Parts: sequence; structure tokens; C-alpha cells
Amino acid sequence: MTREEACAKIGEVLNAYFFAPVRSCEPYGNGHINDTFLVVSGRRYILQRMNHVVFPHPDEVMENILGVTAYLKRKAELDGADSARSTLIVVPTREGKPYFCDSLGMW
Repeated sequence: MTREEACAKIGEVLNAYFFAPVRSCEPYGNGHINDTFLVVSGRRYILQRMNHVVFPHPDEVMENILGVTAYLKRKAELDGADSARSTLIVVPTREGKPYFCDSLGMW
């Protein structure tokens, strides 16, 4: 899927999450592997589309990301740091999953 095709499908992806009314969703940065978007709603979110050729098992990638994030959050809390600012915050889908696959099995 090209970046342009990803932009066209973004509505399906945004509907999978609990974002407040979306004010904008634009490509963000110039990644070589994944497509990244800045979503502006009540807050600002970074949304990434995993390249399914490079990462054919997004569930395993997300399992690793969640494990590392949980570890870093615990470490930050033990060190007295603000864990919300020290680590990624994975926003779950409406179904409670840490990632979303669209109708074509992507994203």
C-alpha cells in the first residue's frame, strides 16, 4: 500500500479508536519502513501503519512493544520520573486491542 492509499483508508483506521472529533490527520515525517501520521483531535496522536511486508506479524511486534513499554514505565516510576512522559502510551482500539487491522488485513 502506498502512502497515498494509506491516507485514503485513514477513516477506517480512525473509526477503530476513541478519538474525539478529528480535526486533522496528515502524513508525518519521512519514514522508510512504516507510514506515520499526526492525528489532531482533543490531543495530538502519532499513528503508524506497520509495513506488513517487513513486519508480517503485527501482533508479535505489538507484544514486544507492550512488554518494553511496561518495563520502561515501571523503571521510570521506581526512579521517580513521570512515566507518562518517559514512555510510549499505546492507545487501544475500541475493542481494547493494542493495534488495528483494516478490512484488507493491513494497518
